[in-house]
Amino acid sequence: MKQILGPELFVSLFLVIFVLIISAIFKKNILNSDKKLTEPDLQKQETSKTELPVPENEVNLTATQNSEAKHNEAKHNEAIQIYEQNYENLKTEFLATLSHELKTPLVSIIGYLDLIATEKLGAITDRQKHALDVSLKKTAHLNTLISSILNFARMEAGKLEFDLKPNKIQPMLNDIIESFKPIADKKNVVFETDYDPDMGPLLFDNDLIYRVVTNLLDNAVKFSYDKTVISVKLSKDKEQLAKIVVENFGSGIPENMLEKVKNKFFQADTSDTRPRGGLGIGLAIAEKILVGHGTKLHIESEVGKKTAFSFFLQFLPEQNNNTKTEG
Repeated sequence: MKQILGPELFVSLFLVIFVLIISAIFKKNILNSDKKLTEPDLQKQETSKTELPVPENEVNLTATQNSEAKHNEAKHNEAIQIYEQNYENLKTEFLATLSHELKTPLVSIIGYLDLIATEKLGAITDRQKHALDVSLKKTAHLNTLISSILNFARMEAGKLEFDLKPNKIQPMLNDIIESFKPIADKKNVVFETDYDPDMGPLLFDNDLIYRVVTNLLDNAVKFSYDKTVISVKLSKDKEQLAKIVVENFGSGIPENMLEKVKNKFFQADTSDTRPRGGLGIGLAIAEKILVGHGTKLHIESEVGKKTAFSFFLQFLPEQNNNTKTEG
């Protein structure tokens, strides 16, 4: 028994321990090897999961959806533009038709009132004459408003022609000033003129610039304080430009409304105490006419003090060519 449990047992135990140690070492190496191989594989798998290519059919579907969305948006915007254009056209046509229909009977009314007022249809009393004079003034004002709407509707429709010819503007300015003196006298407002004596002919449409200056002076008289001065200036601004300025002392225009007052139907003062009634298209008409002349209306104002309206016109070029444009 001692012999069996002697060296042979010791060798056997040694061999078993050795095998266990070798097995443990081998297993550890295998595990380490597996671990080294597994980590990159896992990283690769994770990477592959995050960077999986989108199937071709899904790419095409997404591109199609984006294309359809853009196409629908474009059609929507186009529909809005068409609607807005149709709306503007209908509004312009309505204003033109309404103005024409109102103007036709009004001309007859004014004619008959004038016949009665001048006693061509028989004698009238002083009281009747006063009533007729008031009626004539009111109908004349109404006729002016209707004419303004009609002209504006034509401008909006692009049916207004600009007949540019060489004209002297000084006589026109004087005529318009004279026409406003009776209204200005009621407010004790006087006119002052300052014209460059060397001012030659300018290139403009006489009837349309007459309308511009009329609208500017009407606005100046309307918003001038009593016992103030309205100045009309004509000067050479640059080599090929003449500058016309209409300045009045009155309520003025706030800075944030200097451009808005040139919009159609805009009223800077909408209160019941504003000086005179109006449609708010006088300056809009002036702006459109001036744009047709290649210029624009400039406005400078100090609230509670003064306002200056100005625009530029071209001198007659060396070649005396009459040009006719449509705007």
